Amino acid sequence: MKPALIKTTLFSIIAVLTIVSCSKTPRPTNRAETKLNSVAVKYVFLALSLGKYDADYIDAYFGPDSIKKAAERRKLTIQEIAAKSDSLEKALRKIKIPKTDSLLSLRKEFLASQLKSLNFRARQLEGEKASFDEESKALYGVVAKKTPYSYYDSLYASLGEKLPGKGKISKRFIEYRRQFLIPKDKLDSVYKLIVNESRARTKRKIKLPENENFELRFVNDKPWGGYNWFKGNAHSLIQINLDFPTYIDRPIGLICHEGYPGHHVYHSLLEENFVKKRKWTEYSVYPLFSPEALLSEGLANFGVSVVFPPKDKLNYEKKVLCPLVGVSPSEYAKYAEISDIVEKLSRSSVDIARDYLDGKIDRKQAAEKIAKYRLRPIEEALKNVDFFDKYRSYIVNYYVGQDLCARWVESRGGTTDNPEARWRLYARLLSVPATPAFLLRN
Repeated sequence: MKPALIKTTLFSIIAVLTIVSCSKTPRPTNRAETKLNSVAVKYVFLALSLGKYDADYIDAYFGPDSIKKAAERRKLTIQEIAAKSDSLEKALRKIKIPKTDSLLSLRKEFLASQLKSLNFRARQLEGEKASFDEESKALYGVVAKKTPYSYYDSLYASLGEKLPGKGKISKRFIEYRRQFLIPKDKLDSVYKLIVNESRARTKRKIKLPENENFELRFVNDKPWGGYNWFKGNAHSLIQINLDFPTYIDRPIGLICHEGYPGHHVYHSLLEENFVKKRKWTEYSVYPLFSPEALLSEGLANFGVSVVFPPKDKLNYEKKVLCPLVGVSPSEYAKYAEISDIVEKLSRSSVDIARDYLDGKIDRKQAAEKIAKYRLRPIEEALKNVDFFDKYRSYIVNYYVGQDLCARWVESRGGTTDNPEARWRLYARLLSVPATPAFLLRN
């Protein structure tokens, strides 16, 4: 087929190929759904096209091979991607959804938010500049509140009162924390134990695909601590970066965030419920820099306290993990209190990233602030700055996303003292086409 003909008929060809490849798809219940299906295919094509210019943009794709091949063959320019995403979003707005169909309304909102984000990312790759807050709003639909460093200074001082010894607080913490470091020869057994426990707890509350599973692999030389690579068919590759020391309170958070009930469960259920059952093509692609990331990271962070409520997490670490790695349970109770302060200090990352990326502080100053407030050696702090350089305002998804998911669940009765409601409401967020706007207004 000649290139000119491909250009004029591409979207219709993709739609036909998709319909053929999904011949068992139930017929849409109304014209609105038919139109949304068409928009979804075009959106996926544009996302995959943009991924050719940004190696980090497409985090996962498990949709029709026909769309992927069309994106590879057509090779839209970034300018064309920006123009087509803008036109598609405008066409989407004109689609009328029956007032009684709240699910389709949410689906339309999801597609609109993803398209707006895609359009901004294309323009950004073309050189458009934006502040940290403007970028996070355009890509993820939220702006993180600014917290004065005086707040973190107060927390930092309170930490110093609890730590033994004298001198610089961050150095004292690093020295104190060494006794809770997990020996490298124990890491494999610790992680496998937590995988089995978190999976069993999650399966008791959420119906997972029968074939779901993931491979756990240790890696080095990465700017992140852990990463989930969803491969489709309810399978993931989870990588844990051993460049960062692993302390006894870390593995539960990592495995629950990346695995159960976090990213692995999130993507497995979206695939099962939306892609396989409903044939919603838009959920077969996961652009990392998009509003969907806020849901993914927010649910993953919040999910840790769902599967392991704070008191339960502490008891499990004291009774199960401490004996396994040779740590005193009585001393660990004190460390857990200190860790609560450290967790609050972790939110300084957003404010430091904002100042750094907006040019208010340089790389050295950003690393020094990370070293102080995140209580890390300067070499580890520099890796955090590497994360800012690579992923920019993405960090808001962890904290703002967690807060929004927590508020949505807890405002409906899913508090820590009502675990059944907490699990039920958490699972509800995994079963609807939620958006940041959905969480903000509910």
